[in-house]
Formats: sequence, C-alpha cells, structure tokens
Amino acid sequence: AAGGLRSAGAEMRRFAVESFRSFLGSRGAFSGLFFSLLPAGAMALSLSLGSNLAVELGMNDGQVALLRTWSLVVSGTCMVLGGWLSDKLGRRRTLAFYIAGMSLPVLYLMFVLRQHGYDMPREPGGAPIPELVTALWIASLVHGLFQGLMYGTRSAIMMDITNPAVAATQFTAYMAMANLAIAIGATWQGMAAEAWGYQTTLIVDAAVGLLSCLLLPAMARTSAGFTDALADEQD
Repeated sequence: AAGGLRSAGAEMRRFAVESFRSFLGSRGAFSGLFFSLLPAGAMALSLSLGSNLAVELGMNDGQVALLRTWSLVVSGTCMVLGGWLSDKLGRRRTLAFYIAGMSLPVLYLMFVLRQHGYDMPREPGGAPIPELVTALWIASLVHGLFQGLMYGTRSAIMMDITNPAVAATQFTAYMAMANLAIAIGATWQGMAAEAWGYQTTLIVDAAVGLLSCLLLPAMARTSAGFTDALADEQD
C-alpha cells in the first residue's frame, strides 16, 4: 500500500511538472497565456452593457429576450461555418478576420449613438427611440455573426498549441483565463459607461478587442497529428 501511494504521488508530481512546463514549452503555448487573458474581440454587445442600453432605449423584457435569442441563434449557426472556414483557410488568418469583424458593429452603434446625441446612461422607462433600437438590433446580430465565427476557431487554435500529454488540463486552464477576461470586461465596461458614456466605452471596447490579434503570429500549431496542411502553408 505504501509503495502504491508513493507511486501515485510521484505520478501526480510528474503530471503537475509536465503541465506547468507545457505552458512554457513553446512560443505558441506561452503566447496562449496572454491571448487567453485578453478579450476575444469587442465584447460590449454580448455583455451587460448591451442589455442595459436596450432597456434605456425603451425595449421591454420580452423584446430584450428576443434580441438575445436571435443573437445566440445567429452566433450558434456561425460557429459551424467558422470552424469549416478555418480548416480551409487557416486558423490564425480567419481568427484575425473574425476578431476584427467583431469591432465593426460596435463602431457602427457608436456612430449612430453620436448622430442622435445619446451618450451617458439614463434612467429606464423613457419613451422608445426607434432609430436607436433598430441600430442596436443590426449591431447585435452582426456582432453575433462574427462572434460565432470566432468561438469555434478560437477553441481550435487553443487546442493546437497544447501539449497532447496534458491537453485537457492545459486547455481547461486557457478557458478559465478566458472566462476571467470576460468577467474583467463586464466590470470595466460598466464602470466606464458610467464615467465616460457609451460612445467612448464602445470605442475603447472596439480597440481593446483587437489586441489579441497581435499574438496570433506566435500561436503556431504544436500538437502532433494536425492535418490542416493548407493552414500550415498560409499561416
């Protein structure tokens, strides 16, 4: 029994050491740490800021739920398409395009808000503003499209840079850091909207969402058995 416990302890220690080394074992894996901690594109329209703005613009609970539902439907449908395109055209190239695309509807909504002089948060319950509600619908659906394209490809590229021996542990750690980035994003955007107004917050969100693209060149495939030959040639 004692020998079994020592053997199990040694195996756990070996696994822990190998897991830690996996994050430092390649340039791609190390870059993945910072990539996971950065927002995967502009996030404002998929977080509480978008819902708060919808209520302020005069949408009721049912209309807000309908907006979120259709955004999720579009996003979920595009996940499949995004993965297929990444297999054909290369992970990093397509992911950079998807992330950049997520900033476009955010900037569009900011421009429409500026046209109508809408900036600082207001008390809900006012008269609906149809023009801004329409703009929010357009921005949310387009954002959902690019976000769906992004999600599947982002998960795939994180698996590409993991060590196959500890892939589950390493990938879970990357996803945990990504969830932390979402929580941080929701927090700072709420505070920024109160302090700076919606327009500035949306501009900053669109800009910060692009930062992760700077790390993509370093996130080359390291996993054995990957068969995306076209991605290897073009990335």
